[in-house]
Amino acid sequence: MNRKYIPLFLVVSLLCASFVAAENTNGMNNVANMSNTTTNVTSGNSGANVTSAVPPTAIVNATAVLNSTKKQVNTKNQTRERNESAIKAINISNIRIKAKTVREYRQIIQERKQVMNQTLIGISARKIKIYKNQNQVREAVHNLLALEDLAGGIGKNISKIAREFNNSVQKTINAEEKIQNRAPLLRFFAGGNKKATEELEAELTQNRIRMEKLVQYRERLQPELKGLLNEQITQIQQEQTRLTELAQKEKKSKGIFGWLWK
Repeated sequence: MNRKYIPLFLVVSLLCASFVAAENTNGMNNVANMSNTTTNVTSGNSGANVTSAVPPTAIVNATAVLNSTKKQVNTKNQTRERNESAIKAINISNIRIKAKTVREYRQIIQERKQVMNQTLIGISARKIKIYKNQNQVREAVHNLLALEDLAGGIGKNISKIAREFNNSVQKTINAEEKIQNRAPLLRFFAGGNKKATEELEAELTQNRIRMEKLVQYRERLQPELKGLLNEQITQIQQEQTRLTELAQKEKKSKGIFGWLWK
């Protein structure tokens, strides 16, 4: 590290240590104050005065409200966890619908979109954007599988690529969650999540190869089917572009240490 940056590094370290110490002191003072308050309320004459001042019905009502709130929170958490599990459980092995006509294919697309949207209900705000974006690829996967019979001889090849995309989705979701969940303080000092970025880029590289194969198969289809396949290629490509931009942004996040050692 360049010597001229050493004083700056020491100053930043001292500031952070002071900040953490102050936070800990405040936290201890708050705990002490709460402890003193509790002692005053529950002991001696003060306890008798508080008990006599608060009607028993008020205590019962407060307890009922608290229990009701806890029940609502637990129900909401259970719904969110159930829907998140439902998204991860959407497996192409359970999808056996293959369109026999273009009209039937269009109907399958609409039904699949509705199912995907329903799984997003109750998902935490922190995760819903990730799942919503990645669901574009999941939808495209199911739509590609529905094309198998309509595509004739190359239908099985298209389905094979669809399954590969499906396997890739959960890996890109995991990598994106690691990036989005990076602690702000850690990001400030150490920068972005290098490992998660590398994992994401590895999947994107494989997906680009898969996209090239789909484009080749598209040129061998009849005009109407070519348009159907192109819709799915476009949908997947949009998500690949977003993830590529995310990876590039994460790589540029160097943090203080990264700039000092640059």
